[in-house]
Amino acid sequence: MYDGKSLEGYRIKGKAEYLTAGEIVDTFKQMVEKMFNGAATAKGTLLITPEKVIVTTPGADNKKVLSSLV
Repeated sequence: MYDGKSLEGYRIKGKAEYLTAGEIVDTFKQMVEKMFNGAATAKGTLLITPEKVIVTTPGADNKKVLSSLV
């Protein structure tokens, strides 16, 4: 995640899983269809489970680990 104006940024590390069926996928498909008025559909969704959040903003806190969820 990065904001080009403020230079504030974070690196999120974790595990990703591609899902093609289930409640999460059904919800995501509905969101996509509504967002694009039926002009786009989704085949699945990427579920990311964060394990660490690291500051990438220039300055004293750069590379500081904000959260370690493991």
